[in-house]
Amino acid sequence: MTNEIKEYQSSIERFELIFTDGGSLVVQTPDFVHSYDDMGQAARDVFELMQGEDPSGWDGNEPEYMIDFASGDGCQCFAADEIPSDETTLTGLAKGAGGFAEGDFFAKLAKLFA
Repeated sequence: MTNEIKEYQSSIERFELIFTDGGSLVVQTPDFVHSYDDMGQAARDVFELMQGEDPSGWDGNEPEYMIDFASGDGCQCFAADEIPSDETTLTGLAKGAGGFAEGDFFAKLAKLFA
């Protein structure tokens, strides 16, 4: 495997979920940023990212919504490796979520792993 392919794969595996104080979800990769109000669509897109999908061809790249993951500014943040890929754990996250958008998102993502 070439270094270029390895670099591409690792960039897809790196994504972040940031639940904002305003009730939206920002999904960001090194090359793609999108703010979601529809948690169903967000769950479907994150599910595709978790399956290794490349978002570079997706509509709606909004780099102006990029959020510094390290600071979070009062937001709830998750790195890709913190997001479980099984229905039971995701359902537990949904039930224990701190906000409506977060709970709604994890409940919808759980259904995709059912």
